[in-house]
Amino acid sequence: CDPHIDALIAVGRDVLPPKVKTFLLYLEKTSVGMLYAEAGQLCYVNRFAFRTVSDLVYYMVFVLNELKINPSEITVLAMGQFEANSEAYDELSKYLPDFALRHPSVGASLKGDFANISSHRYAALLRTFALA
Repeated sequence: CDPHIDALIAVGRDVLPPKVKTFLLYLEKTSVGMLYAEAGQLCYVNRFAFRTVSDLVYYMVFVLNELKINPSEITVLAMGQFEANSEAYDELSKYLPDFALRHPSVGASLKGDFANISSHRYAALLRTFALA
């Protein structure tokens, strides 16, 4: 078992809407976790290493193509090291009409020096805290 995949599945349980086709992207510095669920059922999960934003976009488009999913028919939620108006966000938005940052609601919040950090960047950490 890959602990990154296990964490992605755990976060996915919390943030994916149960009745729709949804992709969850969890971006780290040099890798992206992808999870696809349809009607609350896990259909796909994988993790890819990448070097450039073009690599990231390629993997997303490749996975959608392999799964025969039309990008206009799914919701794509982004978490991790995504920021609105970043290169990765802007490039993926070109290919994914329903693409947005997802903020977890796990009952914990960041305080002090961390208060200005958006919760979507630390979703897995917040979920782990909520389970402890």
